[in-house]
Amino acid sequence: MTINRLMDLPFRRLTENELNWLKNRMKDSREEVRTLAQEIYKQHFPHAELNNQKKQLNIKELEFMVNASVWDEYGDEISVRCRFHLQRSKPLISMQTLDSSAKSVTVELLKGEFNKLLKSLIHYYEIFCWDQDYRSSEGHYVNDDFDLDDQSYQDNLIVEEEASEESDPTWRVSIKYCNNTEQNIKGTHEYLPDKVEELYWNLFEYFYEDEETENCNE
Repeated sequence: MTINRLMDLPFRRLTENELNWLKNRMKDSREEVRTLAQEIYKQHFPHAELNNQKKQLNIKELEFMVNASVWDEYGDEISVRCRFHLQRSKPLISMQTLDSSAKSVTVELLKGEFNKLLKSLIHYYEIFCWDQDYRSSEGHYVNDDFDLDDQSYQDNLIVEEEASEESDPTWRVSIKYCNNTEQNIKGTHEYLPDKVEELYWNLFEYFYEDEETENCNE
């Protein structure tokens, strides 16, 4: 009876009563009912789990390295080798070049602006998902024409993953969260994924704007 009612739930927006009933079935003592209810809830609210993760995550410290080519606003290709560092305890962003000079510069932000930046890393960039989002582009893409169970495809996948492990990363993110968990994500893409490159430019602009201000004051 309950299973049938779950299966018969409409795909339209659920009424308040229907939603409350579904949520209660997600805590049902019967495993088959609970599992089905949770699956149906995900179908109706595909972003619910992701949004719940966002509410629980706060970045304590972040290190972001880029060693790749990017394109500026004029369409020119620029080689970038640098590392950014942010720490919640201080509203500072440091940028260090990864060449022989190892030059390091730091800018200080207003507390509110800095907190907004930290939140954007979770809520806009969804940086905690980058390992999953960009895993397929480290040497292999999933295509509908491939049989994922085919042995030759699986063997090729293993070879590509091993080659990826031996490649130098073109970007890397190390994150420490306030709940004491840590995350280390890297990519070996020839060209940076959109969100990764967008974050680079976002952080770099703080230093570019600081240089412009100094030039105007001279």
